[in-house]
Amino acid sequence: MIGPDSALLVVLALGFLSRWVFSVKKRERRMAAERAERDFGVLVPVTTATDPDEAARQRDLLVAHGLRATVGRAVGPDHGEPVRVTASGHLLPHQGGVVGTHVLVFPDDREQARQLLGV
Repeated sequence: MIGPDSALLVVLALGFLSRWVFSVKKRERRMAAERAERDFGVLVPVTTATDPDEAARQRDLLVAHGLRATVGRAVGPDHGEPVRVTASGHLLPHQGGVVGTHVLVFPDDREQARQLLGV
């Protein structure tokens, strides 16, 4: 038979195991990482390319003309839904479901970037 000391140890071990398995910190880290994929801070998307290499070429063109630019994954707000950018800079869901890559610039550089890229 199991004594009271052994039963107490088993209950404590199950308590610590449950705390580890159902940790809120893990969930918070995962949610923060998902938000970080969608949040570009003060940067705004200029265009969205379906090919990451094309987005990199567009970024390089902007950098060569003195604009600060970068690229970021185009994922939508729900479940990694792909998005595209309208001419006014709004994000809309893709119809075909292809995830693209945004070319991002600072808001003050948006118009010059659009002219350089022809969008």
